[in-house]
Amino acid sequence: MVIVTTSFERKVLNFLKKHQSGVLVLVAVFLFVLIALSQIIPTHAALNSKERPKGGQFLDHVTTKIAVSFDGQNYNFFTRADNLGHAFNQQGLLLDKRDRVEPGFKTQLTGGEISIEVEKAKPVKVVDNDLRFETKTCGETVGEILNNLKLKVYKEDIVMPPEDTVYMRGTEIVIERAKRILVIRHDSEKRIRTNAGNVLDALKEMGITLKPGELVKPELDKSIVDRMVIHIFGEGEDILVERVPIAYNVIYRDDPNLFVGEQMIVQKGRDGEKEQTLKIVRQNGRIIKYQVMKEKILRKPRSAIIRRGTKVGGVSLTGTATWYGPGFYGKNTANGEILDKTSLTAAHLSLPFGTRVKVINLQNDRSCIVRINDRGPFGCSHIIDLSVASKNAVGMGSVALIRLEVLR
Repeated sequence: MVIVTTSFERKVLNFLKKHQSGVLVLVAVFLFVLIALSQIIPTHAALNSKERPKGGQFLDHVTTKIAVSFDGQNYNFFTRADNLGHAFNQQGLLLDKRDRVEPGFKTQLTGGEISIEVEKAKPVKVVDNDLRFETKTCGETVGEILNNLKLKVYKEDIVMPPEDTVYMRGTEIVIERAKRILVIRHDSEKRIRTNAGNVLDALKEMGITLKPGELVKPELDKSIVDRMVIHIFGEGEDILVERVPIAYNVIYRDDPNLFVGEQMIVQKGRDGEKEQTLKIVRQNGRIIKYQVMKEKILRKPRSAIIRRGTKVGGVSLTGTATWYGPGFYGKNTANGEILDKTSLTAAHLSLPFGTRVKVINLQNDRSCIVRINDRGPFGCSHIIDLSVASKNAVGMGSVALIRLEVLR
C-alpha cells in the first residue's frame, strides 16, 4: 500500500520528529488542565447547591458583605461563612479575646451587608497602691480602661492621670487608694475613706471636735494606715479591744557540718497575734488605770530555726571588728574567766571557747592571734569583739575592716 503525502504533510511530520520532546510536554500540560477543571467544577456546583458542606462553615452558601472598621480604618470583604468568627478566621484576622468586636463573634451571617467595629486592646500599665501589673484592654479614656479592667475606684481615691484623660500608650496609670478607718466614740461608730495624713487631720475631715478631757488612741500625730481603728475616750471607764502582735523567737542549732559564720534557715519565723480586752479609766483628762482584762490568742507565733556552723578548720571570714573593755574589766566573761585588758582575747557569737583566731587588719596589714573566751558582739553587724590588748595589737580605732582566719 503506497501512502502519498503532500509537501505540507511532509513538513508537519518532519516538525514533529524534530520537536518530539516539546510536543510531549504540551500534551502533558493539556491533560493536567483537564484534570484540574474536573475537580473545580463539582466543587463550584456544591457551593451553589442547597447542601451544607461538611464542617458547617457555610449557611446555605449565601454571600455576605462585611464592612469592617478596624481601629478607625475601613475596608470590605465578602464571605460565605455562617458566623462572624469564621469569617474573621478566613480573612486571617487574628483577634485577642480582650479586643472589642461589635457585634460579637457569634453573630450569624445571613447575606446582605453587615457593619462591624473592631477596637484592638492596647497595652496598659497600672500601679494600684503596692500592686503593679501590665495587661491589655480597650478604652478611650483612663476611666473607661479602669472600668474595663473591673478596677473599682472610689471618689476618695486619687487617680493619675485623671479618669477623664484620653489614655496615651505607654502612660502609667497610678491609683493611690484612700485609707479605710473606723472611729469609735463611746457607743457610736463611723467608717470613712480618707487621704488624711494623721489622726488629727482625719478627725477634722469628719467634723469631729474633741471635748475637754477626751483622749484619742492612737495619738493625734500618728500617721493614718489602712483599716486603722481610732478610739475616742471620755471621762470614766472605757473598754478597748485591740489586736497586738506576738514576736517570734529564734532558735539556733549548732551544726558541725557548716563552717563557723555559715548559717542555714530551717524554718522562717512568723509573728503571732492576740486580742486584748483593756479597761481604761480616765480622770481629769489623764489615764489613771490601764488594765488588761482578757487575752485571746488568735495566732500562735512560729519560731525561726537556724542551723549555725561550728566547723572551724580552714575558715576565713571578712567583716568589721569592734572592741570592748571599759566597764567590763574584772568581770566574768562568758566562759567564766575574768576579763583581762592585757590578754589577747576576743568575743565571738559561735566559735567554741578556746578557739584561736588570727585577726588581720586589712587597713594596715597588722595582725595578731587571739583566743575566744566570750560571746558577742550582739545586736550589730560586727563579726568579732576584741579586747583592748587585741585592738592595740592590730592598730585599729573604734572599728576596722578585718579578716579572721580560724586556726584551731
